[in-house]
Amino acid sequence: MRTGFALSLSLAALAGCDSHGYIGALPTDSTSCITQFCTIPPGDLVFDSDRSSNHEIWTMRSDGGSPRQITNDARYESWRPRLAADRRRIAFYRSAPGHAGDSTTASLWLVNADGTGLVQIRASGRDGWTMQGHAEWSPTGQQLAMYGGVGGGSQIFVTDRTGKIVRQVTARAGYNVDVAWAPDGSTLVFSGCSTTPCTANDYEIYAVDATTGGSETRLTTNTRPDYDPSYSPNGGDIGWLQKTADAGNGTLGTWGIKAVTLRGGAQRTLIDDAQVNGSFTWSADGVWVVFRRMEVAVSPRWRIFRMHTDGTLLQEIVPGPGNNEYAGP
Repeated sequence: MRTGFALSLSLAALAGCDSHGYIGALPTDSTSCITQFCTIPPGDLVFDSDRSSNHEIWTMRSDGGSPRQITNDARYESWRPRLAADRRRIAFYRSAPGHAGDSTTASLWLVNADGTGLVQIRASGRDGWTMQGHAEWSPTGQQLAMYGGVGGGSQIFVTDRTGKIVRQVTARAGYNVDVAWAPDGSTLVFSGCSTTPCTANDYEIYAVDATTGGSETRLTTNTRPDYDPSYSPNGGDIGWLQKTADAGNGTLGTWGIKAVTLRGGAQRTLIDDAQVNGSFTWSADGVWVVFRRMEVAVSPRWRIFRMHTDGTLLQEIVPGPGNNEYAGP
């Protein structure tokens, strides 16, 4: 369930690209951009889709218009795109055909916004890891946080832009996954087990110092699976996925999106409507959350939706049924 459910969504705007694929010191000026696609308009989506048979990385307007394919290699499934803070490069995973979302075979890649400069920065099995996933750019764009591990557990790590491990952040029993940065870069939030051995219901949301690691702050306490946390753009709220019921939607159960205001706010539900609401992100202006969603009675495929952060005005971005679609920041 975790490997398939880790494909994530979010809203993105790129300002430029490094056309020669250099991953040392990325240029800060626009002169390095030599194609018309180095800048993607604000509000456009970067996403992965199997509309071309296998999963590839695409861009489109937030209303679903003007799709443009960035990657094109049928030897792989390309999935879960993430944009660097300088908005010039996209990090994403690749795995064997038919295994999109599989953390046990995933490799981590970078590509420029115009599709040039494709490079693998973490091969499957690097550093002895038997799983890796959920790479997230730091706010400065200098590092990536991700989970990785060997055998019966995983930890949170920070790497540089070449994929080299800079530091291990957590040293906890069980599986620690689904990491995300605070907007100021000071804190990482992640999903981890509260007990060993670990079951799905044991996953809770934690926060930890991004530099020193150390003791975690537990943010949720319940008996339901909690995954995929992320900060709102102003850092004042954290949202996450929760499996709210085991029954329904075949073997998937029902999934909702929860949120909490960090300074004394009560936990609230953004959506929990007996459907499967998947990995999500906040829009840059904090007005929307964008997420994937499966309505089994309509189609057993994932589609992209958005709604206001108060849970109102649910809209499908790409009308379906059709392809499996997953957006990414």
